[in-house]
Amino acid sequence: MKKDSLTSSRLVRVTRRKFLINSAMALAGAGIIGSADAGRRSHRNPSSWDHHRQHRMPHRPRVVEVYLVAAETYLSLRKDGPPTRVWAFNGQVPGPRIEANVGDTLIVHLSNQLPVETSIHWHGVELPADMDGSNLSQLGVQPGETFTYEFKVLNAATHWYHPHFRTNEQVDLGMAGPLVFRDPEEDDMLEILGIYREMEMTLMLDDMLLGKKNQPRAFATEELELDPGSRTLTPSAISEQVMNGREGNVILVNGHEMPTVKLRRGIPQRWRIINVANGRFMRLSIPGHTIYRIGGDGGLLNEPIAAPPIETFPDSNPGNGILLSPAERADVVFVPSGAHGDKLYLEWHDIARGRHSIFTDEFGNVTGLGDDEFDGQRPPIEIMRIKLVGHDPHGEAWSPPSVLPRSTHSPLVDIRDSVDVTEPDDALPVFFGHTPLAPDGRVRFFAAVQNRDGLLVAIRAKTAAAASAGGAVVGGMVGPPPFMPRPFPAVNDSSALSAKIGDTRYWEVINFTGAVHPFHAHGFFFQPIETLIVNLGDAASGTPSSIKTISYPLENKDTIRLPGRPGALGRSWTITRLAVQFDDNARAASPLGLVRSDQEMTAVGKVPAPGAPGGWVFHCHISEHGDQGMMSYFNLSP
Repeated sequence: MKKDSLTSSRLVRVTRRKFLINSAMALAGAGIIGSADAGRRSHRNPSSWDHHRQHRMPHRPRVVEVYLVAAETYLSLRKDGPPTRVWAFNGQVPGPRIEANVGDTLIVHLSNQLPVETSIHWHGVELPADMDGSNLSQLGVQPGETFTYEFKVLNAATHWYHPHFRTNEQVDLGMAGPLVFRDPEEDDMLEILGIYREMEMTLMLDDMLLGKKNQPRAFATEELELDPGSRTLTPSAISEQVMNGREGNVILVNGHEMPTVKLRRGIPQRWRIINVANGRFMRLSIPGHTIYRIGGDGGLLNEPIAAPPIETFPDSNPGNGILLSPAERADVVFVPSGAHGDKLYLEWHDIARGRHSIFTDEFGNVTGLGDDEFDGQRPPIEIMRIKLVGHDPHGEAWSPPSVLPRSTHSPLVDIRDSVDVTEPDDALPVFFGHTPLAPDGRVRFFAAVQNRDGLLVAIRAKTAAAASAGGAVVGGMVGPPPFMPRPFPAVNDSSALSAKIGDTRYWEVINFTGAVHPFHAHGFFFQPIETLIVNLGDAASGTPSSIKTISYPLENKDTIRLPGRPGALGRSWTITRLAVQFDDNARAASPLGLVRSDQEMTAVGKVPAPGAPGGWVFHCHISEHGDQGMMSYFNLSP
């Protein structure tokens, strides 16, 4: 794309169904209708952002067919300087927007014109295991080869697609695109609430680390595969990129640095926001404006959540602004206010996420880690300009509804009370950590350990001791011996997790590191239950033992932020528990047939074969961490 200006997408309006009038009466009775006059259909944004239009087959109206070519090209991402070398789908960054309705069949033909193998993972999509596109679900699509993905759209939400081979490099070079699955019944009900498709825009947020002449700088993961004498990065630069995730020096919105969007003032705007950056957490704010989050990874929420603007620097209130870790999505609504011609700005704000500084000796060898003193202190950055246009709308100002609609096809069924988090046998234990740094900057991450059951027992015992200590320091520590790390290359079928189709279990994800990590699981949404932030205390510094609990609203998610540990290694950690149901029974009432068969959900092993995909993977979505071993998988069988 060559234009600097982005404007809200004017998508084809879905025909209203006969139930709409009855729905309006029902919603009004429930007290959830906003002002219909606040967003009349005549108040459109000035012009359309020209999204890719995929092909619907006239003789098969419920089929959406797309052709994607993965190839290298050059694009002008910045306002100044030469074009940047990128890897892209269909020659554009981000890749084409793919859109389909619940119940449609999506067919995507991938042609790989890159010099390396690749794939397409459909991030957050519940689909057959052999269509997942992970490095376990399929063999890589080799250069010059093609692969066809075909699956039924089962849920309405904002997703994205990207490779799952050398993910950190291929995504950072530009291979990612938006994926929007709609439920027309939900769209119709949202229009009653004043949230119109004509006022909707998808924003893909990314960053790139560019050097001279706007070209990508070297990847640490590639450098580690070279002989030390052939590397262009210092050990310190390698370890910083791997430990903190690759953060770019240029922030992109829909493939552009600092684009401009024209919006009608006073009219509710719906943004589907996707963070596709390798390591950058996106905390977003528009000064003077409250943003309402109405949905996320797995579709709409039950009720909007208000996010006030970030007005101070630094701001440590997590409720201000919208925060997305890498791979997370937010479905938000806000009403731009001001005079005709005024300018607003979408701002990026830093968060303290446990970035590390790197210590080296006089020879440049890495000797250890420290805490980055500027973590969370970086100044705000304006990443998109908003130009207000039009006249004041007639009628009352829009206000958010108290309840959001759900259709039969896209239900939000609470499964959190179906699991007993005091029962360790129902847990799927995951352990995030890393080894010490090597002198050349190398580090191994892990999501699994040896003797995981013993470690889970030890963690729970110390957590219980802290809960009952009344602030008194709890003695002892946990690990590392005999609970040695098991990075992804060391995970096999005997050490992988396992579950049965139809089970309701819970992920128990323990973060031993001081950094925030985004945990992502393939194949099945989860519902966050709680996070415990545990500290056994320290007598020398006078730090008491403590447990802080974070609760969550009801929501289907596939990616979640794991807080870092608050104290010393082995004496503090965080525990995040997530309910998961390994079937599609929540959608069984839909007449569209939105339930996968047992065969489609079955996934076993580490080596895929035709008709026999490997297990469902889970990993950290700071891409460098996943690439360096913070990944594992679970086997799912009938």
